[in-house]
Amino acid sequence: ELAARYRAGTREMTLPFRACTRKDQWIWLEINLHLTPGDGKNAIEAIGYVKVIEDRKALEHRASFDGLTQLLNRETVEEQIRLYLESTTDPCSLMIFDVDNFKSVNDQLGHSAGDMLLRKVADEVRKHLRQTDIVGRLGGDEFVALLRNATAQTAMDKGAELLQAVATAKKNDPQETSITVSIGIACVPRDGRTFAELYAVADKALYAAKAHGKNCCFSSTDILIDCAEKP
Repeated sequence: ELAARYRAGTREMTLPFRACTRKDQWIWLEINLHLTPGDGKNAIEAIGYVKVIEDRKALEHRASFDGLTQLLNRETVEEQIRLYLESTTDPCSLMIFDVDNFKSVNDQLGHSAGDMLLRKVADEVRKHLRQTDIVGRLGGDEFVALLRNATAQTAMDKGAELLQAVATAKKNDPQETSITVSIGIACVPRDGRTFAELYAVADKALYAAKAHGKNCCFSSTDILIDCAEKP
């Protein structure tokens, strides 16, 4: 299996496994391998180390959650949203949002300042979205949330609430930079029923929100209105 993975382009591997201690206690371990060519034909060498994982729950958490924000990571949040969409016919809404001017913060203040802002956004998301909603970080400064049993109006109201919460979030330091987000929303069934369909519409709405001046929330309906109002 290692040789097959190496031929497929894999060079680093992390594998969980269980082992029994001398005290007959089962623990979870994690082996981290670096694959390199061996001396013989088709030979592969694996160099690595093993570390103890506290328990299975901790391992599963690390596999499913983003290390910086502690929201669901991209793979997990997309999978959970897909499964939910496949299992329901109820109205729901997909919300994607990112931090306004985030690149400037990173460039001017450094990545540690950027990381702090991302954690702050995640904190406000946890406070203002429902526990039943599916929320995660897609990567960089982009976040996604699937609002269960949420009509278009409910989603827009929740988006406005989140905008206000982020913009007025308490600063830990007087010198800390202000922060706002822009939000794009797509709704089931109006804008589609699959994650790909909803994401495409929400992404266009997010782009429109950015073009409209940022720190605002747009849906597909707002895009149509905005286009109709332009000469």
